[in-house]
Amino acid sequence: MAPRISASAITLLIILASSAATEEARLHSYETADFISTSKVQSNTKKLAKDAVSVSLAHAKSALAAVSSLAESAIALKPGETVVLSDCGTMMGDSVQKLQKSENELGGSAKDREDANERVQNALTWVSTALTDENMCADELGRVDLAGKRDTVRGRVVKAAKHTSNALALVSNLASSIGKSP
Repeated sequence: MAPRISASAITLLIILASSAATEEARLHSYETADFISTSKVQSNTKKLAKDAVSVSLAHAKSALAAVSSLAESAIALKPGETVVLSDCGTMMGDSVQKLQKSENELGGSAKDREDANERVQNALTWVSTALTDENMCADELGRVDLAGKRDTVRGRVVKAAKHTSNALALVSNLASSIGKSP
């Protein structure tokens, strides 16, 4: 029998996407029943991590769309600004790809504990690099005006990075729980 953990000491955060159309995330917290087994915690931890990556992916796609839309618009931008938008578009595209890979790894079935650990470590690496891409894009956007559109576009990128940071924390928590399981 797996060791038991007092649920009164645990509050689980569940991040769910409200819908793909709005790409808004809701954060819910709840306390579990009196006791839950370690395997139940790991199962919930995996779901939380996967859901967080899915929310992050939706926001990264939204940010990429905002960057791409501005880059393709007829707004007159300074030469340096077009380079920043191009670079940022590449970074956000990379972020989306990495988050998709992470989502796939977390959604797959592991053959054994070693395979599960490898999948989670892959996801952890990809989410971390996605966050780096998003932060670099946000920093670059902070240095240009973009014909007065900077705050709107940068806001979407920053929001994506916040969700990716949350996802990184939950995937890291999942990696820790796999390392501690019997």
